Amino acid sequence: MPFDGTKISTPAETDLVRAANNLGITPIPHAFFTEYKRKELAKHPGSWLYRYQHLVEKTYLAMLTLSFVCAVFSPIFSNIIGKPTIAIVIGGMGSFLMLFWLGASGRITDFEIKTPAEWYIFDYDRHPVFVPPAILKMARKLQAAVPYSHIIIGELRQNTVLLDPYLIVQTLDDEIVIGIWDNTGILYIAEQH
Repeated sequence: MPFDGTKISTPAETDLVRAANNLGITPIPHAFFTEYKRKELAKHPGSWLYRYQHLVEKTYLAMLTLSFVCAVFSPIFSNIIGKPTIAIVIGGMGSFLMLFWLGASGRITDFEIKTPAEWYIFDYDRHPVFVPPAILKMARKLQAAVPYSHIIIGELRQNTVLLDPYLIVQTLDDEIVIGIWDNTGILYIAEQH
């Protein structure tokens, strides 16, 4: 009986695993790969400004409002207090105009705010990118052995910076991690004996 609890059924070996074994390819273990992806995301969080951008916007609006209030109401306060406040009027109006110009022209948002890194995944054959030759050669051998498989690229990007791409060979029911690299070279590659 399949579900009587006396036997533990093991999943059937997929075509991809069988082909990798026949070619002598030992893939990067999934547990290692999953942990590696998690650690890479943790190493590249968004900047302080990204995490608190709502506070930056509210601070800007508060400064704009305060400078406007200083410019408009300082003549009234000078009559009440009895001291000349022309410096407050000029300073308030000047800061209001400066902040208004910065906001209206987009100068406050000109600097780049570092967003958290994200993984982007795509089919290599539809969007070819640079892959180290050793990794691509091994993936092509595996793909030739399992014709309905696809070569998938995953890229860790932060804003426009490419951090750590990886390559997997994937079918509908399985995937094998072949390699991980960065701009310095190959970090991890499946073993071939």
